[in-house]
Amino acid sequence: MADAPQEPAVEPLSLRLSIPVAPAFRDIGTSIAAKFARTAGFSDDQAARLEADVARAVDQVSGTGADGANLDIDLHHESASGVEIRIRRAGGEPEVVRLSPQP
Repeated sequence: MADAPQEPAVEPLSLRLSIPVAPAFRDIGTSIAAKFARTAGFSDDQAARLEADVARAVDQVSGTGADGANLDIDLHHESASGVEIRIRRAGGEPEVVRLSPQP
């Protein structure tokens, strides 16, 4: 059964996730980032590119994940600025991934 078309999200839209940095949990953050982009009105191709960019950033910020720390992922969307995702470990500098607004 096909999914019903998504209505664009109400502006602005924000979401915060906190997930374990262990590799087994990283796909949760990347798949939610892609779903967030689709909900914000971006195409499947754009959401897939964002998901890949977020996966690279999550791997970079997470390291080995052996210390049991959490990874904070802040997702924000406004129509004028697109989607911005900040990925950070406790005490670390955030890695920022952006998806520009659709033309």
